[in-house]
Amino acid sequence: MSWVIYYFVHAFFPKIPWSTCDNWWNTDHCIVSHKDRLTLNKTADGVNQSFAGLLANESTISYKYNTTYVNRSLTYNTAAYEFWEFNVLRSSKGIEELGSVQWHLVLVLLASWVLTFCCLIKGVRSLGKVVYVTVILPYILLTVILIRGLTLDGSTDGILFYIKPDFSKVFNFQVWLEAGMQVFYSLGVAWGGVITMSSYNRFTNQCIKDAWMGTLADGLTSFYAGFVVFSILGFMAKDVGLTMEEISISATGPGLVFVAYPEALMKLPMPHLWGVLFFFMLIAVGVDSQFANVETVSSGVADIFPKQLNSHRVLLTAFLCTIFFVLGIPLTTNGGIYIFQLIDWYAASLCITFAALSECIIISWIYGKQGIPFSCLPNNS
Repeated sequence: MSWVIYYFVHAFFPKIPWSTCDNWWNTDHCIVSHKDRLTLNKTADGVNQSFAGLLANESTISYKYNTTYVNRSLTYNTAAYEFWEFNVLRSSKGIEELGSVQWHLVLVLLASWVLTFCCLIKGVRSLGKVVYVTVILPYILLTVILIRGLTLDGSTDGILFYIKPDFSKVFNFQVWLEAGMQVFYSLGVAWGGVITMSSYNRFTNQCIKDAWMGTLADGLTSFYAGFVVFSILGFMAKDVGLTMEEISISATGPGLVFVAYPEALMKLPMPHLWGVLFFFMLIAVGVDSQFANVETVSSGVADIFPKQLNSHRVLLTAFLCTIFFVLGIPLTTNGGIYIFQLIDWYAASLCITFAALSECIIISWIYGKQGIPFSCLPNNS
């Protein structure tokens, strides 16, 4: 969420920094967009053909100069990519080179945890009010961005690419693995947040109904968000002259949020407005996830020491937010992105899968095959 806050602040700048190549972090290979790269390639082809014509006349130019004078395969980076790589991350060559702490990231990391603490300052009572904003607002902003995306040239191609099934992927194990990981991320299974929040329900609450409704709402939300993403990607592909396959390869992982989407939003009228709306939506989603995780730890610790901590929940929340802030500082170093990728794959994916399996086994072992349905069915109390 710290990266999102950093982008959100820069979206208010008069000159959005990922829209130009004249900043201190830009390299000589910087281009504003992919369209500029296509123009450079065409120019390079023309120069190569001109040199080829000259070099064919051996009576004028010596054979030793018969070489390619322009390398068409030069690597160009978009301004959005260089802002992400050389300004935000300032990444090193690998995880073995952590480098120094990047204070601009420490500052936004601190801001994210202060915001989380403010949402949890009164525990579940304040949390219940905050979620009305963090849950409803993203739907409104998604709809606004979708309506704007559908009016753009090429959005139809992006949506058709999104909804058209590719049955060859059914037999790809990596697809199933990624889908399973997304389910754990999206539903919050085995993270503890769902269990913590549901512990405040009435004892006779219809949890099976809630589970069905929550799962259905989550799936429909993800499907709906896909239209928002691919409508913009379709416009971007049309604008730069690339296919949807080519544009979708680069728009994966953090690259979608911090490279592809900012570049696409720059091509819209009033890019500042769309940039602010987009990153504010991501902040709302990020805060929603972050304070749920903190409340999970806070409630667990308070349940172990109820007499000592129940009357000091504000101090406990402040202490936990401080600890999490300190633990996040290594991620702000030059090698922080590699630590993030390591945690994202192993700690937040494989470990969660193992934790979910362990929870199912332990709960079934303790409750028994009759205990779970007896407690969950609405007519039992």
